[in-house]
Amino acid sequence: MAMGMFVDQLDRRLERGRDETNEELVSLLRRTDSRARSLVDGILEYARHGMAVDAEDVDMADVAP
Repeated sequence: MAMGMFVDQLDRRLERGRDETNEELVSLLRRTDSRARSLVDGILEYARHGMAVDAEDVDMADVAP
């Protein structure tokens, strides 16, 4: 969502050429892309390891007095 907003803003502004604001929008796009890739990579890594979780009984009296 954020990336789409930045792309739309940059698209509208590019008619005026490169300026400081456009450069900032490009920088925001790059950072947003990096965060999105990191999130996708994390989800893929989680999926590769499966969803099996070792569970054990816990005495709640020990956890919450």
